[in-house]
Amino acid sequence: MTRLDEYTESQIQTMLTEDPSVAEQGISVSRRENTLILSGEVLSAERREHIKQLVASRFPGVNIRCEIAVSRTGEPEDVEEVS
Repeated sequence: MTRLDEYTESQIQTMLTEDPSVAEQGISVSRRENTLILSGEVLSAERREHIKQLVASRFPGVNIRCEIAVSRTGEPEDVEEVS
């Protein structure tokens, strides 16, 4: 099992920023005991899953709680009435 320490968050931030398949700066990382918590916002569920898998592969055996939200990127479904 991978041990989490005070450098873990910065290691993940660097990895997410420098990995060309991700290049994300908007993901926050925190840790509680043996759990990593990822939060932020991305453009798709696929991107969120890719980030989670990348972190899991770098930190095997660590619980990962993914709180990354998917941005709404499509056109609005409703028409807004302006008076």
